[in-house]
Amino acid sequence: MLRKEFKIHESRISPGSTPYIIAEAGSNFDQSMDKAKKLIEVAAGSGANAVKFQLFKAELLYPVGHEYYKIFKAIELNPDWVPVLAAHANEFGIDFLASAFDRDSVDVLESVNVPAHKIASSETTNLSLLRYIALKQQPMIVSTGMCDMADIEEAVAVIQAAGNHNIVLLQ
Repeated sequence: MLRKEFKIHESRISPGSTPYIIAEAGSNFDQSMDKAKKLIEVAAGSGANAVKFQLFKAELLYPVGHEYYKIFKAIELNPDWVPVLAAHANEFGIDFLASAFDRDSVDVLESVNVPAHKIASSETTNLSLLRYIALKQQPMIVSTGMCDMADIEEAVAVIQAAGNHNIVLLQ
């Protein structure tokens, strides 16, 4: 059964709590550490609870030579930057999150103690990744925009089977 109340870091998540606002940084920083830090600062200044990036490896999404590989390679977040960006977010009093697209990226996020894992809707049907993340026992914010009801039910079942019941579904 899904929990109706839990915490993401210091924020209470429940039907009666104030919204947990996530500012989307995504991959919109032109591979510039300064721009990535500025996005964190702007998110914190806006009153958001968290800032979210995307953490992926282009070669795991598309084979080298594929028309999209070069595009995704150009917008990758360097995993070595994650501790720096997470610390910067902490300095500004905002949670650092990232959508991970592979297990190594999940491990990078776990190494900086993210307070939750955000699942991109494109990965909601990646059940082995969901299970891997669910086993970390952190709250999971699952986007469902690219899913039908059967996909969502299956995703929730996989997460719960791993013993994780702190799930937020976004549509």
